[in-house]
Amino acid sequence: MKIANLPIVLIAIFARVIFSAENPIALQTELKLQSVGVAVRAPLGWRYHPGQLFPLEIFIDNPGQPVRGWIELIEGAANGSDGFAERAVLPGPVVFPSGRSRQVLSVRAGPVSSGLTLRIHSKPADESGGSELFRASLSRLLTPLPAGGRVIVQCGGTFSSVPRGPDDSAAQISAREIPDEAWMWEGVDWLVLNDASIKEARAEAREALKNWLQGGGRIFLGSREALTAGHALNL
Repeated sequence: MKIANLPIVLIAIFARVIFSAENPIALQTELKLQSVGVAVRAPLGWRYHPGQLFPLEIFIDNPGQPVRGWIELIEGAANGSDGFAERAVLPGPVVFPSGRSRQVLSVRAGPVSSGLTLRIHSKPADESGGSELFRASLSRLLTPLPAGGRVIVQCGGTFSSVPRGPDDSAAQISAREIPDEAWMWEGVDWLVLNDASIKEARAEAREALKNWLQGGGRIFLGSREALTAGHALNL
């Protein structure tokens, strides 16, 4: 089945936008394909330091045959106009297989006044004739940190043990979700370990964590088990 042959219906569907594992919310989209579902997640939280990179996970649910498309994130064009300030595009085209697939965009966070729009379409943005498969504004979900605010990522345990202030942002992840690329750590100020689950992190994630710590990253060990595990991994 080709994208051009997919029936486009003028209805609004809902994309599930997750800004932490415990806080799913629904975001209404614009004119979309009824058969395509999209979920978006910022694993390290939706609050950020302006100008820094953070990972944005995009999950595509395709109930039909594999299709081809382009994914882009437009800053400053939430109204759909071409007057964007910056565009992040996954090298395309991307083939969306049947079922669920995952893509990751590196997003450079903008100021509070910027709009942010996620688009998925069947042709590159500079070509005409393509079908827009999905569009949703993410700007209302993204919140810059106040001056002095910190991004705190916690692995294991509960938020009750996180030493954070009123302007800080805290995100809970599992050891298997610990970022494995250096740029994903750019906006993180503190990592909190409350148990020994860090031992379950992938080898490449542990290496990225060590490099982040050597570059000035800070870690808080919230239990004896976390201390023992961190020492065993030479953190």
